[in-house]
Amino acid sequence: MKICPTCSSQAEVLITNIENGNQFCHQCSSTVCPTFMPGLVYNSEDVNFLRDCGIDPEVKKIEDYCKRPSATVQLVIDDLMFLREAHIQIDDEMFTSVLHYENMHRDFTPCRGCKVTTFSQHDSMCRHASLLWIPEWFEIIQAREANR
Repeated sequence: MKICPTCSSQAEVLITNIENGNQFCHQCSSTVCPTFMPGLVYNSEDVNFLRDCGIDPEVKKIEDYCKRPSATVQLVIDDLMFLREAHIQIDDEMFTSVLHYENMHRDFTPCRGCKVTTFSQHDSMCRHASLLWIPEWFEIIQAREANR
């Protein structure tokens, strides 16, 4: 769960206004961003169709936003899943950044598997290592979500 910086309620997802970087939840979306349309959802087929028709529904702006250098935004596996499902290219730098973030040991005691210390990287063969070390990471996560 995440905490909405606007209304302080708990939310599964925070929405980011790519124009100004403000984040908000669905509950306060109409106040923070009156142009936000919660019922409007583009799936990957919609985006492909619109691109084929010569209509770009600000996908380029979203891609540019995701690629910008910023110390305040750290993408995670869920973000990679979203980008992959939307057929947005994930470059090596973005993937490596998420891999290093997801693979970091965050416990105060050394890892019981590979013995790394706090804020170090797990060995790729450690049972606590990021799933991103496995080439089929996307398919594995999809299968897990399908079995929920």
